This record gives sequence, structure tokens and C-alpha cells, in this order.
Amino acid sequence: MNDYGISLKRQEHIAIITFERPAKQNALDQHMFDSLDKVVAELKGNLPRVIVLTGAGDKAFCAGFDVNPENPLLKPLSTAMERHDKGPAYDLIHRISAPGKALEEALSLALSITQNGPRSVRHALYMIRKTGDLTTQETLELETEAAATLIASGESIHGISAFPTR
Repeated sequence: MNDYGISLKRQEHIAIITFERPAKQNALDQHMFDSLDKVVAELKGNLPRVIVLTGAGDKAFCAGFDVNPENPLLKPLSTAMERHDKGPAYDLIHRISAPGKALEEALSLALSITQNGPRSVRHALYMIRKTGDLTTQETLELETEAAATLIASGESIHGISAFPTR
């Protein structure tokens, strides 16, 4: 039985996923991946509007992959690293916070995101993911098409009426 894993807590439309392995700087091993699978399955049943990832302890959010030689996943990972000089990179950093303030600031940002319409948030994420390799003209055309869909949904009327109160 392992005394570590990944926990899920909810605050309204926000899901907080915490890597709970501070003794190993929240490094990922098979048990952590299994725990993450369970959390993801639970999230699929009731999707939040925002997910905040955090790590237990004060040394690291997540040290990455557990390179302990006893980790059975290490051999396949080493082989994969030898076969590919670089893997996909994801820019997940939105801002750097003062020590001890990251979760508080992440939850504040998450709360502000949940105040927007769900279609608008999905649209913004779609545009960020989709437009990286497009030309400016292609991006503008896609944005125009997506904006028309949002306007037709009626969600933008809520946003316009809420704007004066912000």
C-alpha cells in the first residue's frame, strides 16, 4: 500500500489536483500515474471549468519522472528518450508567484476564468491550440468563424450585459 498519490478537491467549478508525494518532490512513478488515471476518470464524469495543478510540500511542484532505478517505467522511458532527441513541449506557465502564494494566485485566476461563459473559455482555448501554425490571415478567418458561432449561441449577450458590472 502506498501512502502517496494524487488527490482531487473541488471548489464550485474549479478542480484542484494535488500531487501528494512531497518526500520525492512529487516525482511521477507508476502509482502516481495510476492515481492520475483515477482522478481523470472522476473529472470526466463531471467536468470542471478550470483545473488547477499543484504539488504538496514547499520544494517542488513536480520533479518530473521518478528516475529511481527501481521504477519499472524507467527502462521504456530511457529507450524512448534515446530514440527521440526532443519531445513535445507545453507552455503551461502563466505567471510566477512569490513563495507560498502560487496556489492562492492560481485559484484567484481560476475563479476569474469561471466567471466567463463556458463556450467563450472553450473558444479561447481552441484558438490558442489551433492557431500556432497558422498564418495571420488564416487565424483571422478562423477567429471570425468562431466569433460568429459564439454570437449565434447567445452566450455573448450574457457577457455584454455583465461587462458594465465588472
